[in-house]
Amino acid sequence: MLWLAGTALALLVTLATSCILWQRLRQQARTSAGRLEKLQSERDTLDGQLRHYGREIKERDKKLSVASRRIHELQQGKSDLQAVIGHQLRRPLDNLSETLQRLAISAQGDSATLAERARAQLQPIIRSLNQIQRLGQVETVAIAAPPQADNGAEADVQSLRVLNLNALEQKRDTLGHQTFADLINRRAAHLPKKITELTSALTGRHWLDAERLALVVAANAEEIALDAIAGHLRNLSAQLGIDSEREGCRQQRSELLNLMRVSLQQLQDWKSKNLHTEWALR
Repeated sequence: MLWLAGTALALLVTLATSCILWQRLRQQARTSAGRLEKLQSERDTLDGQLRHYGREIKERDKKLSVASRRIHELQQGKSDLQAVIGHQLRRPLDNLSETLQRLAISAQGDSATLAERARAQLQPIIRSLNQIQRLGQVETVAIAAPPQADNGAEADVQSLRVLNLNALEQKRDTLGHQTFADLINRRAAHLPKKITELTSALTGRHWLDAERLALVVAANAEEIALDAIAGHLRNLSAQLGIDSEREGCRQQRSELLNLMRVSLQQLQDWKSKNLHTEWALR
């Protein structure tokens, strides 16, 4: 009898333990099911957000493509306008100004007076065209200025990217790498001397010499696509033809030297990265 009672008691304890374990497992299953449902809900939410962001990215890519095409069209239009201003407006006006200057020097009496007056009236038009060209040609990119630059004008020049990259690439493609590199080397050796002559003429108030040199240096600078300083010099030449503006031109000597130095430095950097000469290829 005792043996049967012990066996029954053991069975009851085992049954009670099994029931408790079954309840715990059932509770854990319910908890796991709730967590799984929550995770699935979060996954669906994330999937929805990813699809939404994917659609937004596609829409923005389309808008970016449209904007890029529009920018390209505007740049092409700007280049066309610059070409029209340079070849069909500014150069004929420069030639007319030089002709009037020669006439004012060689003529006498009323003829000389009228020629000088006509030339003075022509200068504001030339200056306006030069300003338009400079706005379209100079690509401005911030670069680190050297710490020793204390002069305000020099710091302003150092902070500009003064190269016309499109014109440089066009000249390279037209002339060829080696020919354009040789031309840059010749002009880079020649221009500092000419700009020094120009500043010396300004210092000595030799206005006619300074006006002539400004045009010469501008033409040389244009040959190697230094359009920023070329436009500045043409504007300076136009101002030198007006008596009231000559002293103001004289104050630009340091600015001219700094602009030429920075232009040539940036041109040499561009040449080393973009021109493949025969020596570099070897």
